[in-house]
Amino acid sequence: MTRSLITAMLLAMCSGVVLAAPPAFEDVDANADGAISQREAGAVEGLDFKQADTNQDGALSKKEYQAATKS
Repeated sequence: MTRSLITAMLLAMCSGVVLAAPPAFEDVDANADGAISQREAGAVEGLDFKQADTNQDGALSKKEYQAATKS
């Protein structure tokens, strides 16, 4: 029974991390210019800016951001 309780607690704690959605594009685009700069992208945990910037223009479009953050 103790093992089951511990397992259930661990699963509950981990599931919150796995299921957490990334912030919306509009929330990350702090200056509302329609693009996410490398500096703005720094607020998104786990986002690899260089890989996400597929056209290498130094900013993430909404399409690039959504593709990089989809699960």
